[in-house]
Amino acid sequence: MNSFLSIIVVYNPNKDLLVRNICSFVENVDLLMIWQNSVLTDELKNYIASLGKIIFVGNGMNQGIPTALNYALSYAIKNGYDYLLTMDQDSVFENFDNYKKTAINKNKDKLCIIGAYQTFLEKKISKEIFSEYKWVITSGTIFPISLLMEIGGFETSFFIDSVDIEVCIRARTFGYKCYICRTGKLIQRYGEKQLFRMLNKTMYYVVYNPDRIYGIFRNLTMLLITYRMKEIAYELLSFSAIIMKSVLFEKKNRTKRLFAMLSGIIDGIHKKSLGQKKNKG
Repeated sequence: MNSFLSIIVVYNPNKDLLVRNICSFVENVDLLMIWQNSVLTDELKNYIASLGKIIFVGNGMNQGIPTALNYALSYAIKNGYDYLLTMDQDSVFENFDNYKKTAINKNKDKLCIIGAYQTFLEKKISKEIFSEYKWVITSGTIFPISLLMEIGGFETSFFIDSVDIEVCIRARTFGYKCYICRTGKLIQRYGEKQLFRMLNKTMYYVVYNPDRIYGIFRNLTMLLITYRMKEIAYELLSFSAIIMKSVLFEKKNRTKRLFAMLSGIIDGIHKKSLGQKKNKG
């Protein structure tokens, strides 16, 4: 049947952007699940419900990403869905219908994980419709339900960050591949950009709050220790450069952000659980 369940995990979303997100694909899925990691107003819920076949789950408390995704996986298994489309709250699709059809056809050959094209990937992938990739981001990714069942779902010890990297790496250890598909384009926001002028050029840096920085470095460090992949080391170095750039130009919470980065690395080495540390996005 190729039935699709989709889930968006929301946390204090931008209302207009969330609506654009939903409208970009909701007509081409069989059911959209809105998982509430924060409380949505009745007014917003009523409006969203009018956009398509949509249900609301989650209790408004921030339970992280994998709890929501595993709930959706369990729901999909019980109700006979074939695919799970996972979405962030701040992504917008272009050409989703074609992307969906292409992904289904690809999975007829062999089950695989398929992520959507983004502009920054242009120099990293081939001109072919599908490019094999080490991992894909959570948002805009299509997972066959049977694949997720076999590999055991999503890693619950991660709260937000690197959930997508971990599940893709684990899928590959089971012999499955991950691809970037050009037939669907995803417009995705990363962090909070701040512009500045230097040498007559407009440049930017990205700001993450300390809790998010902690989660990024803790989880990437754990992945590096577990899988010892140079690509993960590169991700750690890349995020280190991002954080150091923001520390250089952004005075607010400078010490806290540096301490969060260091604490994340140390806790990752010791493989500590996030426990009560709640990443707040």
